[in-house]
Amino acid sequence: MLTITHAVRPLATAFSALALLALSACAAPEEGPVVLTAEQIRDLAAAAEDNGWLEQAEAMRDGTVDAQEYANAFENFSACMSELGYAAPATWISPMDGVTIIFEIDPGGRSDDQQSEDSLACQDKYFSMVAGAHQDTQPYEMDEGIRLAAIQCLRSEGFALDGEEDTPLEMAGPGWMLSDGTRSDQWRAAVKCLQLSQFELFPEIPYSVVTDR
Repeated sequence: MLTITHAVRPLATAFSALALLALSACAAPEEGPVVLTAEQIRDLAAAAEDNGWLEQAEAMRDGTVDAQEYANAFENFSACMSELGYAAPATWISPMDGVTIIFEIDPGGRSDDQQSEDSLACQDKYFSMVAGAHQDTQPYEMDEGIRLAAIQCLRSEGFALDGEEDTPLEMAGPGWMLSDGTRSDQWRAAVKCLQLSQFELFPEIPYSVVTDR
């Protein structure tokens, strides 16, 4: 399952309702992180093909998405935005997981609503499903500086950690998803500490992406 939390306006990685629906077809969140199976990725490929998103369908057809297919999908998204008159986006690899492409697009005088509409349309067609399938199945490799700073931050907030935690869910502790579907206080604190740590250590990256992995 992939849940994205942004400290700022969520243009970095936005998923269509269809992609989110497909990605959420997994075990209950309180059971912990769930990696998409090859069968689920092939189901995403079929859904993409049904919508006419043929490039994404082809990338996922074999039940996996490798790094090159992920990069190709982002290039297709960028080309789509270029055709709409946008400059090439600035990009970074998220230090939070070592996988996610974070990007920022210059609106070029367009309104925020117009930019968001254009970005989501291009992501839906060329990038969102492939991105979700790739990110969800890769090892989580958090930057060590962020990890240590977030642990220290959480301890200062009164949460007991053993110092070995290296994913957001481990930092959030057991019971991070409450029975009513909301997140625990420790989860919210973990997100805050992780984001603050990234912004302090990587001030050049304007977005922070924290997933429930």
